[in-house]
Amino acid sequence: MSQVLDRSLQTIVKGAGLVLIGTALSMVLLFVSRIILVRGLTETEYGLYSLAYVLFEIFLVVSAFGLQTGLARQIGFHRGKGDTERAADLVQSGLRLGAVIGVLCALALFLASDVLSSEVFHMPGLSRPVKVFALAVPFFVLVHILTSVFRGFDMAQPAVYFRDILRNVLFCLILGIVAALGLSLMAAVWAFVASVALALAAFVAYAVKRSPVSLSLRRKAVPTRPVMKDLLLFSLPLLAVILLQRIATWTDTLMIGGFMTPQDVGLYNAALPLTHLLPVFLDALAFLYLPLMSQLYARGQNEEIRRAYTVVTKWIFAVSLPVLLVFALFPEA
Repeated sequence: MSQVLDRSLQTIVKGAGLVLIGTALSMVLLFVSRIILVRGLTETEYGLYSLAYVLFEIFLVVSAFGLQTGLARQIGFHRGKGDTERAADLVQSGLRLGAVIGVLCALALFLASDVLSSEVFHMPGLSRPVKVFALAVPFFVLVHILTSVFRGFDMAQPAVYFRDILRNVLFCLILGIVAALGLSLMAAVWAFVASVALALAAFVAYAVKRSPVSLSLRRKAVPTRPVMKDLLLFSLPLLAVILLQRIATWTDTLMIGGFMTPQDVGLYNAALPLTHLLPVFLDALAFLYLPLMSQLYARGQNEEIRRAYTVVTKWIFAVSLPVLLVFALFPEA
């Protein structure tokens, strides 16, 4: 095994370990927050919360525009070529695009909330939580963009610290305080928005000090318009791929919401997090695989890419198969 491949695999494994820890902690915190929500809200309120959250996620994925993957790949690719100026300009372009598209999609969700509530789902109580969830869209988009920036520089720690742990800790804390005072549907939604905004503020403060490149939007380097165009053209097909992947996770909740009652949505979503265990190992290993393989591709090291793909695929299969077998053979457990 070549030294380049060996170093790449070591970095992938270290990153995967951190991402697995972050994912495990986020799942525990998500479970705690769901317990608070289920205990504090009625079945109807929890169903409305779950449906509003799915609508928020749909607009969030669209507003991210595939940049959460495209930006990491492009940064890794240009780092592989040794073009650090281009990588720095990509960071500026990603932040600008994320902020603008996030605000536009938030506005679209806010304005569409009444139509979605009355004409699509026929649930009058859905409009208000959707409006409030819309406020979190640009905040969450920027969390994704900053995560992608550090991912492009082979750094998994910030994603774990801020996206996986801090945001969920803040949500649980705020939710717990609100629950002690008397939890309501709108209070739960506002708690979510506040947790995302606070996590973003902490992430920005960290990024300003620790980012490998300047995050100042006043930085003057390569003209950003061609860079933005290239980044968008690369990211748009990724948006389609991500949407198709996420549709599989949204369709069930949306179908239940469209043809059944909010109570049914709430009951279904109480058990849904268990299904998120299956792709955990794939997502963890893929986190740093993308930017590292992009660097190798930029250097023309295709044989190392082929061998790395073979090794990582075997790892994913080996650790995911037992989880699948447990789910398939012991569904009642």
